[in-house]
Amino acid sequence: MSAKIISFMNRKGGVGKSTLLLLTAASLHHRTGKKILVIDADLQKSILGLRNEELDSEPLSSKPFEIKGFSWAKNSPGDIPLLRFHKLIQEIEEKYDFVLVDTPGKMEGEEIPLIMTVSDFILVPIIASSFDIQSTIDFLEIVPPIREEKAKEGFDLRLLGVINKRDRSLEHKHLEALEGIAGMELLQNHISNLVRYKRDKSTLYDLVDVSGQQDEYNLYFNELMDKIN
Repeated sequence: MSAKIISFMNRKGGVGKSTLLLLTAASLHHRTGKKILVIDADLQKSILGLRNEELDSEPLSSKPFEIKGFSWAKNSPGDIPLLRFHKLIQEIEEKYDFVLVDTPGKMEGEEIPLIMTVSDFILVPIIASSFDIQSTIDFLEIVPPIREEKAKEGFDLRLLGVINKRDRSLEHKHLEALEGIAGMELLQNHISNLVRYKRDKSTLYDLVDVSGQQDEYNLYFNELMDKIN
């Protein structure tokens, strides 16, 4: 059975894409026991950098899930990064249950459409500001043609929107207007703008005790599992 590939995307920086992916990957490993791979294909490589820092400070710690870095830079004159990424997906999709991809935070070039093409789910973190909402809408406009092409081949591409860094600002009421754009489904549960998500960020440990079922993070994670399963 092929891995389910979940790519975390938004063209706008600062929406918490990498942090949300990292929290989700850790919980997937610790709570499901499934085999997880994270592909850090973002230009900043923040997830891979955090893992290396943790292993330097805790060299005896076991790695709960694998992290592979991917560079879009050409390694040689004949190197084609797009083909190299596609080959990577072909090599690993039978080896893992879930593959989570941290994507470049830019829309230029062919990287984002390619990643969409190989994905089963696109998870879109959204924050409430007029600029960020418009940026998300612009991002969603590139999705329909890719969904149509995948549908012709018998594959579905599902978009899941997650309200991230939620606060008490009035702009949040406008986020409901994003429901249904390019077929995106907004998750009912959100992630607040809490210090713990930054302070407790780790590639080795789960964030929240699973017994706290009404914790907002647990509600988000359980809803996400219902969607992808």
